Order: sequence, then C-alpha cells, then structure tokens
Amino acid sequence: MSGVVWDDVEGIGAVPNARNVEYLGFVREMSATSFLALNPRRVRPSPFLDDAVRTRKPLGRPFLIVRPENGAWRVVGHEGRGRVGAIAAVLGGSTKIPVCVFPGRLRRRDLTVDQIEGWRFLPDPRCS
Repeated sequence: MSGVVWDDVEGIGAVPNARNVEYLGFVREMSATSFLALNPRRVRPSPFLDDAVRTRKPLGRPFLIVRPENGAWRVVGHEGRGRVGAIAAVLGGSTKIPVCVFPGRLRRRDLTVDQIEGWRFLPDPRCS
C-alpha cells in the first residue's frame, strides 16, 4: 500500500498494541491528510523521517484512540503525526495509509460492522 513499508514489530514508531489491533480495535484506511486533520498540529520533525520514507525504511502504523460520540468516533489520542507528516511531504497528502483504531475499553468483538466500516471520525477537541 502506498509504497510505505509497514512493520509493527521493528518499524520506526512501532507500538505493541498495533500487533494486536484485530483484538483491541480495527484498521481503517485514510489519506495522510485526513489523519493529520484529526489531530493537533505539530511542528514538522527532523528530516530523519522524510529520509526514512524515501528509502523505504519500515514504519510502525499510526493509531488513533477514539470514543463513540453520536454515531461517530471522537479522536481523543493519537500516535504517528511525525511519520504521517513525512509520508504526506514525500509521497503526497492523498497517500492512503492504514490507521489502527483503538476504541478505549471497547474491543472489536463489541463493535458492529457499521461502527468499524461506516462511522466517521471527529477531530480531537484540541484541534483548532
């Protein structure tokens, strides 16, 4: 997908929960720009991540922590803005990325197909 090498074990920024996402949550594909819009802005990191994307070094998948809110997922936490910012800068903001979604205390078995595939995401309240 997208020319990015994903590795949730040894990739840059990998976290243990991503290895267990099929139990803890689910994965949704979205554009790099969409992921960044859901989270507070950050200063662009060092060129290290841009170089990692260019040279196809493995990256851990980014994630969102969400809670249900009126038939949507409200983003309340995240990880991966630096990696996704580098992907947007090097490959373009429309690049599709797999995002691990963790719905707090809920587990995948607690969710409906509509929640997993259809609910939209609302930005973190700290976004301005």
